[in-house]
Amino acid sequence: MVLKTDRLILRRHQLEDFDRFWEMLNDPIAKQYTGGVTELNFEQRLTVFKKDCMKPFTDVQAEFAIIREIDEEYLGYCGIMPAQDTGVVEFFYGLCRDSW
Repeated sequence: MVLKTDRLILRRHQLEDFDRFWEMLNDPIAKQYTGGVTELNFEQRLTVFKKDCMKPFTDVQAEFAIIREIDEEYLGYCGIMPAQDTGVVEFFYGLCRDSW
């Protein structure tokens, strides 16, 4: 599934998104309110990322890469998933700090 606006593309993550994704996961300011800096090393997180790229979207779980349409720059991610504590479906997002 791909969603487009005049400025953005929302699509499934692709392997070429990982470098910017990794930078964001290691930016303590960008991750201050979204789970903190990753505790996984590069290879461990890359393995998880590759698996996540293959997960099918469902009615309650989907994660999109946010891409700037004009230059195809990776800006961050957004999606929906059940909250761990309540099970209620929540919207989530994370943005690379230079995309704020």
